[in-house]
Amino acid sequence: MNKKQKDNSFNQDVFTRNFNRYLAHSGKKQVDVANAIGVSTGTITDWKKGRSYPRMDKVQLLAEYFGISID
Repeated sequence: MNKKQKDNSFNQDVFTRNFNRYLAHSGKKQVDVANAIGVSTGTITDWKKGRSYPRMDKVQLLAEYFGISID
């Protein structure tokens, strides 16, 4: 695995942990988040399970939805 792949894997792991934490703490359902940011519930499931990672525009929408910084 090269450095870029390792960095991407690390970033995806961090995103997955944080996304699951914010989703749990918000008390919102997956369908609520999906509707708010314009993705399918299947996409939310993939993010929760770490199977995929959102584009930056969706990361920004998630941050705004949860009231957090993307940092």
